[in-house]
Amino acid sequence: MTSRPLTTALLLPPSPHISIVSTLSFWTAPLTSALSRPLTLPTLLYIGVPPPFPTSPRCTTFAPAQRLLTGLYSLIHRLSPSSTTTPTIDVRIVLLSPEEDAEATFGPVISTNQLADLQEWDVLLVPRGEAGYQLQGAFLAATGSPGVHVYYVDAGVRAETEAEDAELAHVREEGEEHTVVAGSTRRPLPGECN
Repeated sequence: MTSRPLTTALLLPPSPHISIVSTLSFWTAPLTSALSRPLTLPTLLYIGVPPPFPTSPRCTTFAPAQRLLTGLYSLIHRLSPSSTTTPTIDVRIVLLSPEEDAEATFGPVISTNQLADLQEWDVLLVPRGEAGYQLQGAFLAATGSPGVHVYYVDAGVRAETEAEDAELAHVREEGEEHTVVAGSTRRPLPGECN
């Protein structure tokens, strides 16, 4: 008999940066802190991230969303423990809308409330600090899961200079390349972007 995986949500705060490379740098500390937590059970880890770019109109968000997801999965791969004794971590990244209205959430972009209501949660991970406490409050108010355990992870660190952004871009170009493919068979309606 197999037990169900430990369901965990990690909510990352909005990045103060508009570049994807700087945003990934900003989220490295909370991701490192979350992925280094000792695990004793297989874990299903949903990571909620607010994109550093506008999420509408939808036709303009595919390319930046693909770059963000590729960068995040690559970063998570590098940060994940490689021990053979570590239980399996199944990571799923969810794009979170900064707005809670229905117009802003669609397809791959959902609200924090929708994520909280997605399933029964065992653990919630949020960064220390005001942004993390606000994410915690919104998530716990929306979830129907009894007894969610809340743990705090390290907060993001803002890049200080443009030189750091350029250096991070150079590192990214030399790193591994991964491709995330998503698509739809739906044809655009008249007036929509192709």
